[in-house]
Amino acid sequence: MSNQVTVKEALELIASGAYTSEMEVEFTGVERVEALDAVALGEAGVDVPDDLICYDDDAIADDEAFDGPWESIDSDLEEEKSTSG
Repeated sequence: MSNQVTVKEALELIASGAYTSEMEVEFTGVERVEALDAVALGEAGVDVPDDLICYDDDAIADDEAFDGPWESIDSDLEEEKSTSG
């Protein structure tokens, strides 16, 4: 019996509580993994390749508890990379 499962199978097994650490998720042929699915996989111990993770901005819900104006901030990615490891 093979321990390899597809991303879809892994997500179904995780949801049902049947996923085990002996299983290996196969990413061959996968073009993208939704960010929330990547989080679920990560919590189960599956390392999702960064280049496959996609974010759907239209699916992001506003935080009703947030009270205040949204403010843009400057970000220096190069500086962040140099200090993060």
